[in-house]
Amino acid sequence: MKADTQTITIDADWRKVFEFVAQPRNLPHWARAFCQAIRPHGDAWLVTSPQGEVRVRYQTDAAVGVIDFHLTPAPGVEAFAASRVFPNGTGSEYVFTQFQTPLMPDDLFTRQVHALQQELVTLKALLEGRPVEGAPSCAPGESRDGSPPPGRGARSKNIRETPYREAVDLVGRDARHEPRPSAHDSRGMVM
Repeated sequence: MKADTQTITIDADWRKVFEFVAQPRNLPHWARAFCQAIRPHGDAWLVTSPQGEVRVRYQTDAAVGVIDFHLTPAPGVEAFAASRVFPNGTGSEYVFTQFQTPLMPDDLFTRQVHALQQELVTLKALLEGRPVEGAPSCAPGESRDGSPPPGRGARSKNIRETPYREAVDLVGRDARHEPRPSAHDSRGMVM
């Protein structure tokens, strides 16, 4: 199984970074390709992602900066991502490792790697108090009266095309022993 480990230096105390990343409610603010919304569900969280709901269980240890993610994107499918926050002078280093699941095509994993790069840049900007530019927000928001913000009621057209969506579609389908889609959809578009 392939793995990808990425790190980013963040000009913020490591404890602040840990507290932010370890709080599941913050996930939609930085992991925008994956998480549109999140809510508690028993001992885990349900993430509204481009392909639907994904169960995510956090395993954290503040003493050593560990924040691990145990994901269940489809029945019978388990995925794991490991992360850790380290002190780096007055700032911190955030390290994130993701794994290519069995049956995930290499090109899809590569796109997922690129999506994580953008998410880490977003995380850095948020924690350094800088504006987040260049990435459309999938973070849920509510007005003061609890209604969704403008434009958040409908999914954008490109949500189906995110690497995470494709990965779960392929892995989930294989776990249920369903046939994989062809390389082209019914409109002739390359998937």
